[in-house]
Amino acid sequence: MRLTSALESLKAEIEGVVVGVTLTRQQKAALSGICRPLGLKLLTPLAGKRQDALWKSALDSGYEVVVIYTKGMGKGLLGKAVTAKDAGRLKCTKAGDCS
Repeated sequence: MRLTSALESLKAEIEGVVVGVTLTRQQKAALSGICRPLGLKLLTPLAGKRQDALWKSALDSGYEVVVIYTKGMGKGLLGKAVTAKDAGRLKCTKAGDCS
């Protein structure tokens, strides 16, 4: 796995990994399974947060949000500065997950 190899080569220089995306329990467990054996801390400040609330908060705070990778959102926002109108068009579930 490329991530494991990359982290292994950096572990003498770093203390942990910060992941700035919302994660499912399975994704967080998988990342923990990579970091823990290497002695690295895993910080996931957005894990479990509602995506719809994160979009609103970022845009209301004046951040320019540019989509650089997308899985499940379609390619329409890729490379584009997202507006509140764009975010409003996202389909969000009751749990707050958006696509």
